[in-house]
This record gives sequence, C-alpha cells and structure tokens, in this order.
Amino acid sequence: MSDWKLDDKEWVKARKKAWPEYKFNIEKSGMHGWINLEKEHHNYVKEYFLTGSRLALEAIYKYYEDSLLLELWIHPSESTQCLKDVFIRHLKEKPAFARYKKTVTYSIGDIKFFRPLCFYEENIKFKGSSRLNGRDRLIDAVFMPQTLSEEFLLANKDEHYTIARNHFLGGCTQFEDFFARDNNLDVDICQIKVAYWKDALMIGVDSVDNFKAFEWMLEELDKVALHPENYQPCQLKLAQEIEAVLVDPTIPLALQERVATLRTAS
Repeated sequence: MSDWKLDDKEWVKARKKAWPEYKFNIEKSGMHGWINLEKEHHNYVKEYFLTGSRLALEAIYKYYEDSLLLELWIHPSESTQCLKDVFIRHLKEKPAFARYKKTVTYSIGDIKFFRPLCFYEENIKFKGSSRLNGRDRLIDAVFMPQTLSEEFLLANKDEHYTIARNHFLGGCTQFEDFFARDNNLDVDICQIKVAYWKDALMIGVDSVDNFKAFEWMLEELDKVALHPENYQPCQLKLAQEIEAVLVDPTIPLALQERVATLRTAS
C-alpha cells in the first residue's frame, strides 16, 4: 500500500497545500546543492512530494548530494518503522543513480549538517511548526545515531573526545535556550537528548575550563527551580532529567565540584 493516497482527494488537496511551506524551509535550510541546481531539478522534489513518482525519486538520487535526508523530510509517512525501511532502501539504491562513483550516501558529515536543523534559532526564518515541518523527532529517530557509541562508529577514533565535548557543551547551550523561551518547544529534540548529553559529559569532561555554556545552563535551571509556575510541563520535565544527571555520583568529579561551587555562590 502506497503512502501517497492519490485516490483520496482530501489527502491530495492537503498535500498540495503543504508544499509551499516545505519548499520554503528546504530552500532556506541550505540543503547541499539545492540552490545551485536547475529549477527542473527542484521540480523533481515537488513531484516526489506530491505523487511519490519513481522517476522523480531516481532524479533525486542523481542530482541531490543529501538525497537521503531530503527523502526522509518529504516522504509522507509518519511511521518510524516505515522511514527506517526508506532509509535502508535509499542506501541500497542511490549508488546506482549517483552521478559520481565515490558518492557517500550517509556519513558523519550528514549528521553534523542535520543536527542544527533540529534546534531552534531565533534569527532563522521558517514556515510551519519548525524548520523541518514538524518532522524533527521523526527524522532524528531514523537519520541520526541514538547513542554516542553509534555516532563513534561513523567517526575516526581520534575524533571521539572532540565529538563528546562538543555534544556536552552544545547540549548545555540548547538546554539553556529551551528554558529561556516559551515558543517552538514541542518539536525541539533537545528535550529527548539528556541521555545522549550524559554520555557525552562522561567522556568529554576532563576539566572545567571555559565552561560558560554549562554555567549559563545552570543559571536557567536554578530559575526553573525557583519559579516552576513560569514554565511549561515539557520544560519542567527536562529540568528534572538534567538535575538527575547532575546529582549522579558517577559523573566526573570536576563537574560535581563545579556545580557545588556555583550553587553555593549563588
């Protein structure tokens, strides 16, 4: 059974109505090669979005460097399992259509490109509920490693510490921002990344030098604790999960001491 319900007039109508928002967000996201391709190649994306055309998909394989992310984004299914099947099929099929024999369908570079798309940035314009049209968690569950160990498998061993440290500090910044605003919270994937963040801090924290991002996050956490009535349930839940990590006796001693020092001084 096709995920494109072309015999359902209401489905077709809704799909056509949704396309302008998708088109705007894809263009503004800076997808590799989207801006530099001919308009006829853009039309293949629209055709696949609306009809699921096999010929359009083959053209996407051929012309789009990040075709895997693009297909997961514009595919109509909202089933994680279905999109996992799409992921596997795409990896198998793309090499036969790619213009360059050395094209890599999925790499650590794709992960680095995708991750910022999921996090809210005040100065970036988008249409709809998010830059990824509300599909943030769904695509993340399929496209992204779900543990730090899985991500390490895609990277060289000498990159592991840097990756972990960047995840730790980046997570602090994303959490801080999540607590400091009251909009676009529901689709933000940072609220489901606490376990990932903890894994990163266990590896990427060997000192507390230049930990401003962590300090600022801690300040926001303290505000939540002081005035929980000012925050939404998803923010309160995230705060509780982060606090559970901070009191875990297995986290690096340097971080435990930094938390104690900062909170004693405040």
